[in-house]
Amino acid sequence: MRVLYFDTETNGLPKVRGGADTDVKNHPEPVEIAWHILEDGVLVKRRSALIKPDPDIVWDAGSAMIHKIYKPFAVANGTPGADVFTEFKEDCACCDAIIAHNLAFDLPVVKCACLRIWPADTDFSWLPAKQICTMKLTTPVCKLPYKDSRYPQRPGSYKQPRLAELHTYLFGNAGTYDAHRASSDVDCLVACSQELIRRNILVL
Repeated sequence: MRVLYFDTETNGLPKVRGGADTDVKNHPEPVEIAWHILEDGVLVKRRSALIKPDPDIVWDAGSAMIHKIYKPFAVANGTPGADVFTEFKEDCACCDAIIAHNLAFDLPVVKCACLRIWPADTDFSWLPAKQICTMKLTTPVCKLPYKDSRYPQRPGSYKQPRLAELHTYLFGNAGTYDAHRASSDVDCLVACSQELIRRNILVL
């Protein structure tokens, strides 16, 4: 089985949570994307790309503080989005499944990036039918309590784990990674997913 694991870093956050996944005005532009392809558990491709932004784009300072990618660097060193997403689409089309941590965030970012480049191309049949979110999958596994929540929580409900929290749950303090860069986040995602497969929590 061929599986594509991916992550994005973005210029901001969605304006409205839960908006349509093809609303290009709602979802932020990707700044960086990384993906790995594993075939039957063996790494066959590793790709990371900084995306060249539109020179007129307003850079989100809050996001830049997190991922440390700044506009002048992205303009000077980025790859045109059309080249990056052509390759990403081709790779997705050859895979049986895609996996992300918080797929509901990353997948609309990718879809909207493609629609900005190719507005008339609304066919997303290149996406594998099997789409897995490790954040949703492991919420009842990690059983993380809500902390400092202003709202009462339903009995038996749990906080959705950040990728770092899932890594800690699975491996304790063994190993570290550079969070909030797409490539290292995918490294972590793959490691966590392989462990989830080993434990029969993630079934492909």
